[in-house]
Amino acid sequence: MTHYVLTPAAVRETALTLMRTTGTTTTLDVKRALREQGFWATQATVSTAMEALAADLGWLWLSNGFYRTYALAADALRRLVWAN
Repeated sequence: MTHYVLTPAAVRETALTLMRTTGTTTTLDVKRALREQGFWATQATVSTAMEALAADLGWLWLSNGFYRTYALAADALRRLVWAN
């Protein structure tokens, strides 16, 4: 099986798709989706890329000590406003 070279753009687009679809995503979700697309993605590589993307693009994240859950800032704020 041929594997595509993993790029920050591939990580960004995959994470955005997942966050727009489900509201949040984790590095594990992104890694699995990338592998389904034919990329050779490791947890460490995806985690590093997601951390940089979150800092650059203003994504929100929470850690439970095992993994991070990411969300788009606008979506997270909207949910907080409507929950109260």
